[in-house]
Amino acid sequence: MTKIKSIKQLRAEKKRVALHLQELEQKMQHNWKELKEAINPVNLAAGAFNDALKSNTQKNNEDNGLLKGILTFGATILAKKLATKTGEKLGKMFHKN
Repeated sequence: MTKIKSIKQLRAEKKRVALHLQELEQKMQHNWKELKEAINPVNLAAGAFNDALKSNTQKNNEDNGLLKGILTFGATILAKKLATKTGEKLGKMFHKN
């Protein structure tokens, strides 16, 4: 950092620091919103449910024939739709309070 030799340089430096502070505050707000969404019970439950479905689907597809794979795929789609609807209803319930 160089020495500030005039009032003009001081004002410019104050403006630069204020802008930098504003950028950092915006980043903090953005990160806070992401964190709140990540720890939302609805999102946590949906993520765990999708992970379980994904691992079961992959295991079943590797172990069994075409018919069972098709049935598993259909069940997975149905379960995902059910999880989505349940997540939406839980989200509405949590946001009402």
